[in-house]
Amino acid sequence: MEQHEVYLVLTRSHTLLSRLIHQVTQKPYTHAGICLDGHLTGFYTFGRRYTYSIWPAGLTEESLLKGVFQLQSQSPCAIYRLRIDHEQYLRLKRLIQTMYAHRNAYKYHFLGIVKCQLGIIHKRPYYYFCSQFVAEVLENAQITHLPKDPSLMQPCDLTMLEGLECVYEGTVADLCRRLDPQWRPSSFFLHSYHYLKSLIR
Repeated sequence: MEQHEVYLVLTRSHTLLSRLIHQVTQKPYTHAGICLDGHLTGFYTFGRRYTYSIWPAGLTEESLLKGVFQLQSQSPCAIYRLRIDHEQYLRLKRLIQTMYAHRNAYKYHFLGIVKCQLGIIHKRPYYYFCSQFVAEVLENAQITHLPKDPSLMQPCDLTMLEGLECVYEGTVADLCRRLDPQWRPSSFFLHSYHYLKSLIR
């Protein structure tokens, strides 16, 4: 039977929300996403849609090679590989692509993060936080059985799922250099310059 490899991407940036979550949980990772191929250049998650603003936030496709992670390339990250069969892969891909086609309807669940820390199950249609989204699509695609409700799954909880294999742990910068030898980190001032330049065009 044909097999596929999907990847879970765990990170901890230095954004305000990430720092707050880290202060509360004291866990090494505060953000999670899922990548449908081995290129690892783009992954689906719930988070900010623009580099410089936490709003609007919702379903988005992030990249380790640019945006927040290029700006904060010393952020710790881990990559976990999960091997699944062809039917599971098709279900997972269909679920994510259907959601992504209607991504503007999905919002980031800030209240859900708070209730997750308190151990309170809380579901609201079209509202997710990152690890809740990853957990739910894996469960709905009949790939894994979750140890608890998706709304209670934190990023580090995902590492306990059956069948996961850690294939990388280090900084975003070191991983990006492996993925693209031409990749270079960016500075806050360079990002700010290009951002301001784009505003006056």
